Amino acid sequence: MNKPLLAAAAVLLFVLSLLEWRHQGASQPTPPGTHDFGTVRQGDVVDHTFTLNNPLDTPSHIEKVECSAPGMTARFKRALGPLQHSDVRVAWDTRGEVGDVTAHVQIWLSGQTTPVEFLLTGNVTAVVEVKPGRAQYFSLYQHESAERHLTVVNHALAPLVMQARPQPDAHFTVHLSEETPGTRFDLALHVAGDVPPGRYMEWLVLETNNPQLPTVRVAVNILVKTDLYANPETVDFGAVELGQLEQNPGLEQLITQTLMVKRRQGAFSITEMTTDVPFLKLMQEPQGPSAAFRVDVGVVTTRLRRGPIQGTIIIRTDDEKQPLITLPVRGSVG
Repeated sequence: MNKPLLAAAAVLLFVLSLLEWRHQGASQPTPPGTHDFGTVRQGDVVDHTFTLNNPLDTPSHIEKVECSAPGMTARFKRALGPLQHSDVRVAWDTRGEVGDVTAHVQIWLSGQTTPVEFLLTGNVTAVVEVKPGRAQYFSLYQHESAERHLTVVNHALAPLVMQARPQPDAHFTVHLSEETPGTRFDLALHVAGDVPPGRYMEWLVLETNNPQLPTVRVAVNILVKTDLYANPETVDFGAVELGQLEQNPGLEQLITQTLMVKRRQGAFSITEMTTDVPFLKLMQEPQGPSAAFRVDVGVVTTRLRRGPIQGTIIIRTDDEKQPLITLPVRGSVG
């Protein structure tokens, strides 16, 4: 092969590789006004300086700035000259963040109808990690007890000293023990069998010696069910638009609320269902004895009136211990 041909082949390969590189680079573009700060440790403060442009040929100024996440601040010069740009320094204290996170700063300039938006995104590694998570759920029947063990891991270099404090009048107890000194802990949550039936949304706080993360909050949600119960315990229609229902009666099916009535053991029968809300219709499935029933609560559009929805549904059963279930109904018709 002669030299001119070799040179042409080399140029062709270079052009093809350049096009491939440009194609790969363009396949994953970084959106304008976005900064990915990578991976940081919880409690670190990340910051980035964005450029704010005034596209107008007249003076402008910043009228309003909004940050979407706690711990975010923005520093800027309020006035911008015609076609001028200015730096906006955004800082984010990640003390309250864990995992993949995204937050934005929106800036409203005079003379413009839409805000300028800058994004910060990245991953925050927990300094104190609670496994399997910082929200725990218990579902049990009355007179039952339950216990769950969580693992608390310290990812900081300094040894961790910690104590657990449940909220006042909590319906659970806690016991914290050290598995590996300063690094790994066992957190035991216990719900006793004497907790009354009901739903409890509670919490505990882990107090630590880490100045970056002095407290860690863990949610503890408890549902204690009676032997015969309905789920959910409230029928909530939210906001119902009467005009839309009148124009399209088929929407009645979309706002129908469904609940389950169950028994812990054995079959039972629903003998009667009544309500003091005049526009509701109640339907059950199956009709005969069962250990579980589906109850659909629908509306009759022609009876609807604008205003609040308030009332009750009463379900009567042949269960000797619990012959009556009363469910509140709420919502509004606009």
